[in-house]
Amino acid sequence: MKGKSAVLADTLAADPGEAVNLAAYRPERVRELDTLIENHLRDSDALIPLRNENFAGSPRTPRRDKEAPGRPASLALEDPVVSPEEDRGTREVRLRNEKGEPVATSAVVLTGDEWVEATNTPDGAVEIRWDRAKGSGEAKILLGWSGGRSLRELNDWTLDPVELTIR
Repeated sequence: MKGKSAVLADTLAADPGEAVNLAAYRPERVRELDTLIENHLRDSDALIPLRNENFAGSPRTPRRDKEAPGRPASLALEDPVVSPEEDRGTREVRLRNEKGEPVATSAVVLTGDEWVEATNTPDGAVEIRWDRAKGSGEAKILLGWSGGRSLRELNDWTLDPVELTIR
């Protein structure tokens, strides 16, 4: 089994723009990173911003405005469960926005990486390859939107990943 730093490095290599939010899928890693950050802030006597008690609203409400015109409101996958008849093969997948239009997509293999691979292609699609001779069971791939061009589009709240299951 890979060490924690190797898993993190593999995830960053596969998804350098961090389009796929893994927080809900790896809560133990989130807690570990939070502890590292808290320890660093304490040990370095860092200044920590104070909460603005006069702020009304939710900081988690996405802002749909002219500064992020290309950001989708929602993401979907045409077929979230794939049961290929072939033991070995390839399939291209791409997320769709709320209008059903294809969007730039990135992927991270969450489980089943011994027999399933996901490659993010330059044109914004994801190529999924599987080989049942290398493993079996169910594989889970997380897909995210990777089309942001402005900082606002990229960083203004992460969209939840879409799950693709290969059986």
